Amino acid sequence: MRKQLPFILASLSIAVCSVALPAFLESDFPDDRKPQPPQPPRPILPQPVENEVVRLITDCSVGTPYHHRGLAIFPLTLRHSLDNRSYYTLDDAIARGQIDVRESGSVPEVIITNRSARRVFAMSGEVLIGGKQNRMIREDVLLPPGREIRVPVYCVEKGRWEGAVTELKTQGTLTHPALRFQASKKASQDVVWNEIASSNRSLSSKSETEDYQQIYSDSKTRRELSDFRKAFAPIWRLSPAGVVVCRFGRIVGAEVFGSTELYSRLQHKILDSYVIDRLHYPAIEHFHHPGIREIENYLERVRNAQFSYGNTPGEGRSITLSGALNGSALSWSGTAVHVSLYENVMRIMSNE
Repeated sequence: MRKQLPFILASLSIAVCSVALPAFLESDFPDDRKPQPPQPPRPILPQPVENEVVRLITDCSVGTPYHHRGLAIFPLTLRHSLDNRSYYTLDDAIARGQIDVRESGSVPEVIITNRSARRVFAMSGEVLIGGKQNRMIREDVLLPPGREIRVPVYCVEKGRWEGAVTELKTQGTLTHPALRFQASKKASQDVVWNEIASSNRSLSSKSETEDYQQIYSDSKTRRELSDFRKAFAPIWRLSPAGVVVCRFGRIVGAEVFGSTELYSRLQHKILDSYVIDRLHYPAIEHFHHPGIREIENYLERVRNAQFSYGNTPGEGRSITLSGALNGSALSWSGTAVHVSLYENVMRIMSNE
């Protein structure tokens, strides 16, 4: 009997615990055994996109703005060198006789032959003069060496389709942001013509053939462009890779390049295009001046944009930004060559 006593005591302990434990659990946690209401699933937050456009924009440092007559320009400098490749611009290549631009026989495209050993960057909105009518490049194109490419264009001279000379040249001009935004959306030719007509009226530019280039040919406009260029000349000493532009305190858009050297050869025509946009508006004396932090927040929205990739007539890929930010870009071998962002550019189309 004494030998069995430890076994009996152990059995009694187990029995007591088995009774006491449920009682303890039930008294301390009375709702544990009751049916619980279903819990909604936790939302899976979308992760910010990390691609060549995001890498370029987030590598930019926003500098102190320069102001002149309602136009504010924030220079963007790169913290790291992202694109060390050498390009010709369209102006460079034509001036050197390294490239031919000629009629294809069809209004919405021209034929460009690159005879140089370098790639040629043609920017959306660059104006081509001559042929049967003046055109503008529809989208950014990277023209490979030794190749002939059919490049999509818009007509920017509605009232002419004639001329024995089939070759087209450049005069260093770029259409204003509203037109380039329409091009990025692949707008119809009629939409482009309507924008040009509205722009000509707004700037009192007269052209029998409704030619966009007439805006730049006007003597008053040339004086205005010279004035703004002088005011913003200090920016170019900073060697920026791009700019964010504000008009009377509102962000109009941004142009950013992976190559500081490529931007330096396009910076004056880019500035001119934003000056043309500014000249559509009457002067405003009092308005809010955005600070650097506001511009940084604007650029930060690129992380939440939606990206659509497509092919281009030349090398690389075209990228369309929508949603959190509107824009377009050209990338090549995983590096963004050029990014355009559009904000308050729909002046004429929305006000008429």
